[in-house]
Amino acid sequence: MVDLTVTALDPPSGNRIRYELGSGNWASGWVPRLAGGGELLLAERDRIDVLLLGDGFKSESDFRQKLDQWIEAFFEVEVYQQLRGAFRIRALYTQSVQPATKDRGSYYGVAMGADGVVRDPKWWNLADDLGIAFRRRLWDSINAFGDMNLRQYPDDVEDSKVIHNPLSGLYSHLVVMMLVKTPGSSTGMTRRVEFGPNEARGLNVGFGENSLHEFGHAFAYLEDEYIQERGVPPEGRDANPAIPSVYNISNLSFEKHVDRVPWLHVSPWGLTHRQAAGNEPSPIVGWLWRGGEQEFGVWHSEYQCLMNGKHQNYAYTPNGDDPTFGEPPSDCDRVFVGGADLRWRHPPTYCLWCQEIVVIRTLEKTGVLATPHDDPSIDVRGRDWYRTWVAEGRGNYWEFFDVAARIGQHEVWYANPSVRADDMCQLKQLDGTYLRLDTSPLYQVFDAAPVVTAASEPPDDGEELLVVTA
Repeated sequence: MVDLTVTALDPPSGNRIRYELGSGNWASGWVPRLAGGGELLLAERDRIDVLLLGDGFKSESDFRQKLDQWIEAFFEVEVYQQLRGAFRIRALYTQSVQPATKDRGSYYGVAMGADGVVRDPKWWNLADDLGIAFRRRLWDSINAFGDMNLRQYPDDVEDSKVIHNPLSGLYSHLVVMMLVKTPGSSTGMTRRVEFGPNEARGLNVGFGENSLHEFGHAFAYLEDEYIQERGVPPEGRDANPAIPSVYNISNLSFEKHVDRVPWLHVSPWGLTHRQAAGNEPSPIVGWLWRGGEQEFGVWHSEYQCLMNGKHQNYAYTPNGDDPTFGEPPSDCDRVFVGGADLRWRHPPTYCLWCQEIVVIRTLEKTGVLATPHDDPSIDVRGRDWYRTWVAEGRGNYWEFFDVAARIGQHEVWYANPSVRADDMCQLKQLDGTYLRLDTSPLYQVFDAAPVVTAASEPPDDGEELLVVTA
């Protein structure tokens, strides 16, 4: 049974109070054994620490209410529920004299503007008085518990442009979520906070009131799947990693050939073959869905996901009649939280490729993927571990999480939006019916793999070969 309790470790009348969240889940530290059942106990060095901090909270009761909401939402996500023994979750309340604003008079001094957390200038890493004070208080809060896991990735880990934030010198087993109380918008972000100008020592911090999405960035290095900027290709990214690794695998694809898309196994051509007959809705889970921060030249694997959101997304079509424009339908009220449009994040569920990445990241950090014969190079290890995952681990994961059934469930959701009316209301038309998502131009199937032929035997003009692997 999942433990949702929030326990204060200090007198509740103070201005600085520590908490444990769901300690019954992680007191011993464990991950499920994907093959054969049971649990694998974790060494102290392999535990994952999650620290929730609050900025802009004047009262302990307000912060405590936010903690209750956070842990409940966190364990609504199946993958975190199943892996709950890996996450040692604590929190610290520190009283603020005012909410977080652009004036930065709150305890940590998180900069908040009318549109949410301020992104520019990069105040969290500036060397001015407020930047130094922010990092000092952040580090002091981490030290309030005395046993945070401060392991880091090596300084020489290969940089990847397809995951959220560089790994070199990053604290690998510690994630901080800064829950921000503000009188305005709570739109969030995740940033790497640097603790020294002459050293690689960074910490992923997720900022914002609704932080499940940010946790995906901070912990699993997942990228945004929404379209932030329409009409443009990704900047500085145009290809997937040449050799996939547990450290560079991404929830986005910058290539569309069948042999290069990393989630082929989730698609209708993958491990669970699907097809439609007659007028039945076509299967659409695992194809190429348009956008990942930018619009062109980048794709994600599924229509809805915790890593998706409104922004400049198209709900159904980019052809001028997109139903995301204008006021939301009246029955969409439930998924507008604090003014934020969370329609693509309800219920709080990852697409099935993001879910697999979360599992891979968790098993990597907790040492489950390690063997006595691992190469001393982290980059070589990461590639070896991913090959082993594809050959052996994925099958165990697929069975443990019953992924085939989850694919079927997601296909039903998309084929019949009315079964989740409040969550799929972006597809609702004025007459009360729903748009058929399988007829949306926002997705496409994979391109054929390039034909490789001998130089003396060039292919005929227009010849194309498509090889599908199960």
